[in-house]
Amino acid sequence: MLFPPAVSRRLPGLLAGALLLVSAAAQAKDAPQTTLNARRPPSAVADCLEQSIQRLKIPDSFISSAPLPDGGQSVGLVNPVSGQNGLELRVLPDGAGSRIDVFTHGLEYSKAWRKRVAVCAR
Repeated sequence: MLFPPAVSRRLPGLLAGALLLVSAAAQAKDAPQTTLNARRPPSAVADCLEQSIQRLKIPDSFISSAPLPDGGQSVGLVNPVSGQNGLELRVLPDGAGSRIDVFTHGLEYSKAWRKRVAVCAR
């Protein structure tokens, strides 16, 4: 017997609970920290965000910009050594305007960053 009888009876419930926790954590990790709406098309919003980041004099190797399959654009910060994403801003088409999904990948979404993103969302 691998487990005592008392544990064996509870094991299916414990495993189901652990599976729910792991699933919820994975979904929360994939969910945006916040979402903003913009009246301009995705390309204009993405250009504004990229220019805003470049004004911080961050080296180009730390800035990521890539088209998304649905006509949107992803702009953000990346560690060029590890390839890990920092702040990621996905600008997606939304009617005549755009939707900006902000992913922090566990980092703080500071007031300064919120302001930069809000300016480009106007």
